[in-house]
Amino acid sequence: NNNITYEESTTLGDKTSWWITTLSPIKDAQGRICRIVGSSLDVTERVEIERDRELQQQKSQLLSEITIKIRQSLNLEDILQTTVNEVQQLLQADRVVVYRFLQPKWVGVISTESVSSPQYSILHRHITDPCFGANYIDRYQQGQVSYISDLLQANIQECHKNFLQQFSVRANLVVPLLQDHTLWGLLITHQCQTPRKWSIDEINLLKELANQVNIALSQSQLVEALRQRAEREQGLNRVIQAVRSSLDLDTVFALATTEIVQLLQIDQAAIAQYVPARTCWQYIAQHRRDLTIPDHLGIEIPDVDNPVAAQLKRLEVVQVTETDTLTNAVQPNLAQTTPGAWLFIPIVVNQTVWGSFTLSSQHCGFTWTDDQVELAQTVADQLAISIQQATLFQQVQQLNQDLEQRVEERTNQLQLALASAKMANWEWDSATNVEHWSPENYALLGYRTNSQGHVLDQAGNLLSPVPTNELFFNRVHPDDRTMVEQAEHAALTKQQLYELEYRILLPDGTVRWCYNRTARVFKEQGQSAKLVGICMDISDRKQIELERQQVEAQLRTSLREKEVLLKEIHHRVKNNLQIVSSLLNLQADILTDPHLLEPFRESQRRIKVMAMIHEQLYRSNNLAQIDFAHYVQSLIADLFQSYIPIGRPIRLTQHVEPVELGVDVVIPCGLIINELVSNAIKHAFPGDPGGQVQILFEYNEQKNWFLLSICDDGAGIPDTIDIYNTDSLGLQIVNELVEQLQGTMELVQQQGTSLQIRFPYH
Repeated sequence: NNNITYEESTTLGDKTSWWITTLSPIKDAQGRICRIVGSSLDVTERVEIERDRELQQQKSQLLSEITIKIRQSLNLEDILQTTVNEVQQLLQADRVVVYRFLQPKWVGVISTESVSSPQYSILHRHITDPCFGANYIDRYQQGQVSYISDLLQANIQECHKNFLQQFSVRANLVVPLLQDHTLWGLLITHQCQTPRKWSIDEINLLKELANQVNIALSQSQLVEALRQRAEREQGLNRVIQAVRSSLDLDTVFALATTEIVQLLQIDQAAIAQYVPARTCWQYIAQHRRDLTIPDHLGIEIPDVDNPVAAQLKRLEVVQVTETDTLTNAVQPNLAQTTPGAWLFIPIVVNQTVWGSFTLSSQHCGFTWTDDQVELAQTVADQLAISIQQATLFQQVQQLNQDLEQRVEERTNQLQLALASAKMANWEWDSATNVEHWSPENYALLGYRTNSQGHVLDQAGNLLSPVPTNELFFNRVHPDDRTMVEQAEHAALTKQQLYELEYRILLPDGTVRWCYNRTARVFKEQGQSAKLVGICMDISDRKQIELERQQVEAQLRTSLREKEVLLKEIHHRVKNNLQIVSSLLNLQADILTDPHLLEPFRESQRRIKVMAMIHEQLYRSNNLAQIDFAHYVQSLIADLFQSYIPIGRPIRLTQHVEPVELGVDVVIPCGLIINELVSNAIKHAFPGDPGGQVQILFEYNEQKNWFLLSICDDGAGIPDTIDIYNTDSLGLQIVNELVEQLQGTMELVQQQGTSLQIRFPYH
């Protein structure tokens, strides 16, 4: 007798609409319900706005997390893995990968991956797309995005379609990754099982994430360049030290050739001395990366009619891209035994060529870069210095000063890179209690400084001529000092690295969160010299974490409240349905005509079917889904008790697959079972012969529909009755419920009656 309001969705093609429907009973003059009037309100726009808002929040959170990751780490692999993990979770895609190009010919490898199931993994696969270079390179170089909603319907070349089908791709979204305006790789999202229509928001999200990854690529390129330069400077310094500490040319030559091969990752380096008396060049030192490379020690190369020698004597650097291009008759043996690229650097002593510093690489397509040539020239200069250092000591010292200045410049570049990443660095000598702070460290701790490195307060007053550990601890939050002191003590006494997050308390009451990573540096004798470390301000990250925790707490509280409220609603609905059933029972008690009494009893049964659902939801921990097999078992027991007199030989059996269904499916199915089973008990077995009524419920995964079948072995339905167009209220209700489930109903009469209802799984 009450209005019923509920929310439902409808799907037409690929469009889903959401409705709020209200059903109101209309009574006749005798107070009986004669029809039901319903109204529906389209709330699709509201639902889509709420979903868009949620997507935007997730998008903002994801971009924030990726940005923080880039700030916190210079490790490109960590940043790429975080990116694909977050994209896969947010878009619920089957596979998200980073495809990195390996030059030349646009061959690539899947370097990073996140998948919804291990069966979709293609990590570390080397992939070559025959259509890629001709059709897609220019588009991606310009930063354009490519996507396919359904591969089977896509208007693309057949070779590319066949290539994608090898990896079970049904839909994809591809965003280019650029490094210095050059195509570095692709960020690719795959849907493997079903088509997918990519939204503008999803495309824009991946484009913005790609921009963040591009920043990481540039950042990692800078770090890698600095690392390579640092390694080269270190190797160069080792050569310099050998030159300074030794007058043994064999030792210096061996060290120089070994270092240059390792630093440049080439195949060999050799030193040839020019011998004017014999008009030849003789190899006197060599280092081979692989012993299969021929040994050239002692070989003499003629000087006459030798164009390479002529250029060296003019103090020119000679680069040979391929030895097989040498056409002179002087060097045919070397060209055959050592193919590849050569680099000849003249070793000049007293403005006269002394010999040649020769490098070679057998890698296909190898070319010498300016940095490699510069490094080789520097080593050759050092060799020249070693040769003449006895007489040119002052010149050697000046050259060393120049090199030290270059090392300092590289160090300053590294410091600039750290400053760009907002990282401070420091050193602490525990013996003298003197510290060295970078400018970022002063600012992080709320101090000022001047050109002499003095520690000043914000007003410019001198606090200390040098940074000290006490000044540092003056800024550490009182609640965190013990933790920091223990970590420092462990680093000094137990040789442990430590990473800490602690708070800084500034004089104005501002609290900052800092991340600190510390290591110990030892003297040559193995004694502890000092602690060195880096630190950075992570207050923004901590604030984001705090806000996230607060939101999570609010969501958990809200969820608990809604669960309690929903349980109470189910309990009250069940009670209200029982009250309605009781009112019908009271009304039925005053009726004596069996024809009038029967509709009341049937209405009570239908109400009880729905009440049992709300009772089960009230007692369940899952407020959205119902164990359908358990519900049918309870329903059958109640039907047996209600309709089958004691001693009547009618059996009710069931075969229901264990599945959990929503209320919008269980209520129609329960009412259908009630109507058809009660009809079978009352009409299928005239004359009390007995028999069997069976309920079957199963799911067809391939066709994605459910089958509900009510069968009996009774007399069957007369041919005069059209189950789809009948005056029977029960069958009318069944037809309406089948339509509500968007299903179909089929009557099969073979050795009894079987009503088979199929409806799709949503």
